[in-house]
Amino acid sequence: MRQKRKQVKQSTRLTILVNQRVCQYCGKASGLEIDHKVPSILGGDNSIENLQLLCYACNEIKGIRTHSDETKSYVLAVRKTQDKQPLSSWNVYRERNRMSFYNNTFLVNRYGKAD
Repeated sequence: MRQKRKQVKQSTRLTILVNQRVCQYCGKASGLEIDHKVPSILGGDNSIENLQLLCYACNEIKGIRTHSDETKSYVLAVRKTQDKQPLSSWNVYRERNRMSFYNNTFLVNRYGKAD
């Protein structure tokens, strides 16, 4: 039987957000998520030392890799190539739904007005 995942406590999330404030890889200040430096599936826990703030894009690229300088370099290299390519409509749709808690101004600034 599959075990239920332990959630990161709200107080821990707030501590990470207040202390770090930006993506630890690219420095972006919006679309932030809590990420495990050592993923839970690889034995990482929910301690503050094992958590970091990453933006959605960096977190997607990092996947289940552990935090290291090589991982950071890889993520930034992939981000650099992605930034040169236009987003497909599927990626725009997925990101808009994932970040529904952000206001429309953020989406309009990033993607332009919807047709």
